Amino acid sequence: MRTKQLRGTNLWNRYLTGPGGYREIYTHDYAGAGVLLQYSPGPGWVLSVDGLIGEAFNSSMTTSLTSGGFPIIPATYGITNKPVYMIGGSVDYAITEHLHANAGVEYTYFQYGESPWYPDPAQGPGVFQNEPNSTTSYLTAFIGLGYHW
Repeated sequence: MRTKQLRGTNLWNRYLTGPGGYREIYTHDYAGAGVLLQYSPGPGWVLSVDGLIGEAFNSSMTTSLTSGGFPIIPATYGITNKPVYMIGGSVDYAITEHLHANAGVEYTYFQYGESPWYPDPAQGPGVFQNEPNSTTSYLTAFIGLGYHW
């Protein structure tokens, strides 16, 4: 059996390589409400479907220098908080009383809203930048063994 975490953190390091490269660190916390539905079609089997609807908070993107990269001034952009959605399913089979095999898949989708405009002294006086709207989704598959006593 698996359950959705109702509160968590997402962290993504993005390295833009080459002469114009630099590093971006995207992060947000999230909290939400979830549901878990389980069904046992026979002895030892448990099928699960779960989902979460929540909201990101403390969303930000921080830039930093990389070796040989573009000479930027490191900055942190506060990003507008947006909804977070997760849905997943799994199959669990009790091989023995203590040993279980499981497999599943989870889909996650979230957005970042546009940040305020910030001065960018590295580009010259009177130049401003912001972080635009963006969306991210990913699919995670897992397979494993579990032992309990």
